[in-house]
Amino acid sequence: MPPRLLAIGDIHGQADAFDTLLSHINPTPQDRIILLGDYVTGGPDSARVLDRVADLLARGNTVALRGNHDLVFEQAVASQERYDELSDGWPGLYRPETAASYRKIGVTPTRTGILARHGHLFHKFKNWHEEPDAIFVHARVDPMQSMQNQQIETLIWLKIDGPCQNHISQKPIICGHTRQRDGIPRDFGGAICIDTDAKGGGWLTCLDVNSKQCWQTMPDGRVREIEISKAEPQPKP
Repeated sequence: MPPRLLAIGDIHGQADAFDTLLSHINPTPQDRIILLGDYVTGGPDSARVLDRVADLLARGNTVALRGNHDLVFEQAVASQERYDELSDGWPGLYRPETAASYRKIGVTPTRTGILARHGHLFHKFKNWHEEPDAIFVHARVDPMQSMQNQQIETLIWLKIDGPCQNHISQKPIICGHTRQRDGIPRDFGGAICIDTDAKGGGWLTCLDVNSKQCWQTMPDGRVREIEISKAEPQPKP
């Protein structure tokens, strides 16, 4: 089997679905894996997901992008003052289930404990990644700007609101972030979105970029293969 280029969508603390997906796709050392970010919040096992991300990076031939939830998490532990602000009820994107997930792996969820376990990962996350066959981001791109000139706000926070223009590189954009709540990956023309709502209890998706084959898993162990759907054109005002 030739090496595959595999993209995995937003995991959001769903470690069981992530483990099932990795077992099912059974990546070889030659397969390239691109993780699209949002490893934390939503599901019950953010810390275990980060452990698995660390394992994949140590394996080599893996790239881990930074999602908006990951960025907020990084910012929360960047200083004790900021951590104390967010720890009081863990509001916003940095939620109680993230803290609880560290207790489940035997780590006290203090700033020191979190950094000792996963601080090294934050320096390895990328805001975008380019391969000969595709460009990978968490959220979306400005189609008229080179990747070197993209704004972080666009790459990490901006959602897809309709069919996308092709990027000036003419490479397909593979992204997550914009939840496809029906569980179907979407081709928006200039971008393929594979966030299929694992955060909300939906499917976790892996895309073979070259063959367009998709595998999906659920935390309960269900596995299915699915085709990418074309996004519906937006009605004109």
